Amino acid sequence: MPLPANRRAFEDCYELFEKAMKSKRGVRKVCQSETSAFYFRNRLNWARRLEADVNRRVYAHDPGNPLWGDSPYYKFSIVVERIQDRWYVTLLKRTIEDGEVTEIEPWESEEERIAHELDEMGLAKEGELQPIGDVDEI
Repeated sequence: MPLPANRRAFEDCYELFEKAMKSKRGVRKVCQSETSAFYFRNRLNWARRLEADVNRRVYAHDPGNPLWGDSPYYKFSIVVERIQDRWYVTLLKRTIEDGEVTEIEPWESEEERIAHELDEMGLAKEGELQPIGDVDEI
């Protein structure tokens, strides 16, 4: 059976999203079973999609608005977790945690990229491409 298209059917979902918005990292809701946890996660995903659809209509005159076709609830990862003998649906804010973020520089050449991949697979010695012979030798 498909989920309803009426936002009022998801008031509990929006209430949980609002609690998560006010929290530092997110919130966790206990569920009675694995099935109810996965069903609730589906309802949360559908609720934020409905929110995005509403915002698409509300901001139809202003498609440059950051909320056009979006929902503030997309900032959450929704995870089903089993902790000991209980099932939870966890809403976690997506953030960059502690640690330095650095830009990855592009490869200087295709050969450098291939050599790196071979090295990671243990097929190259000291990051060098290992010759396997000419195609004519095969």
